[in-house]
Amino acid sequence: MSKKFPENYITTSTYRMFNDNTEDYWFYHKDSFPLNEPLLYKELLNGANSKIEVWDPYINTGQNEFEIFNSIKEDITVKFLTLKKLNKPCNANYISAIETEFKNAVSHLTNIRLGIRVVNESDPPNNENWFFHDRFLIIDREKVFLIGSSIGWHCKSNGATGIFRINDSATIEFIIAIFDEFWDHWNSLTGVEFAVKNI
Repeated sequence: MSKKFPENYITTSTYRMFNDNTEDYWFYHKDSFPLNEPLLYKELLNGANSKIEVWDPYINTGQNEFEIFNSIKEDITVKFLTLKKLNKPCNANYISAIETEFKNAVSHLTNIRLGIRVVNESDPPNNENWFFHDRFLIIDREKVFLIGSSIGWHCKSNGATGIFRINDSATIEFIIAIFDEFWDHWNSLTGVEFAVKNI
């Protein structure tokens, strides 16, 4: 086990991980540490100074997942880009639920700005070319991580998961550009998504 990835983020010797000795890949294995939380995702969030962008098609509500944001810095923008069948009755309040749960998690912080975009799976004629599966975390528009599983898996020991840090500058620029392309193309039947607002 090692605590080498990523440089300047790991602050204690309690991290449970395996890495490839290049400080690029972190892997949490539940069976090895069944009682421990996989802590790195939260540490990456806490390291952001101005902007956190979560690109994740499986953001869930009603499971306390947004508590992982309760230690982020103040005066910061958080954006969620996700995927959902918004026409299903069970998802009628999906966007407002994200907003409410996130607000509750960061209610003790000031100057937090939140943006939400949902690619609507219920509208294939407009959106089927915009469906996505992989998960990314973009920190301050400078650091990009490929995330092996969704937010909930990084809150507690749900199962094994990995995080890969992307170092190639051209790849970083490309992923950020594609995120922006998705963000700018939202097309929902509900019309209740919002770009960024103070909460």
